[in-house]
Amino acid sequence: MLNLKRLETVTEIQSLKKGSTVIVEWKEGSSEYKRGNKVGIYKRIWGINRSNEVILELRRNIYFSIDMYLSGESVAKAAYVIKGEEQ
Repeated sequence: MLNLKRLETVTEIQSLKKGSTVIVEWKEGSSEYKRGNKVGIYKRIWGINRSNEVILELRRNIYFSIDMYLSGESVAKAAYVIKGEEQ
């Protein structure tokens, strides 16, 4: 069984390392949800860019804004990291 940690603060999100595995539950209406991905597992994330976005998959342009996520306005409903990978 996976031991998941929900990402809830700026510090937790910014502590993600390039290559971490992040699991994202997408909101209804998001492009990923419309593709049939209610939950996405992103192995080896790209990192955080200068616009304060978590880049999950560069090639397919999958990302979410940290500020919007924390305020509940993001297309990402919830994001998790496997415990032990967050630091």
